[in-house]
Amino acid sequence: MIKTIKKLIAFSAAAIIMFTVHVSALATGESYIRGDANNDGKVTVADVTAIQKKLMSVSVSNFNEKAADVDGNGLKLADAVKIQRYLVGYDNNSYRIGETVYDNYDEYELPFVPVN
Repeated sequence: MIKTIKKLIAFSAAAIIMFTVHVSALATGESYIRGDANNDGKVTVADVTAIQKKLMSVSVSNFNEKAADVDGNGLKLADAVKIQRYLVGYDNNSYRIGETVYDNYDEYELPFVPVN
């Protein structure tokens, strides 16, 4: 009886893992790194400069306004300041700068089921 229950739990855990991988594979939409205004794959002082240029109506190639608007309140100089604070470590990163953001991403978080 105990072996049967352990096998059932192990099978359930495997099924959950397979379902999670399947759901993640179905994700659609674009992704970007929050704070990566110039779309080069990393958050650097160049992103701060790109935001400043954009705000001064200077042409910026590959500018990603969604990534640049770190607080979600529209593109402002405050976004550049928040990135600067993140870069020097003077922030608790409450805006999750440097993390990948997935638009239209529906991933279901399933409960953890211990195998042992």
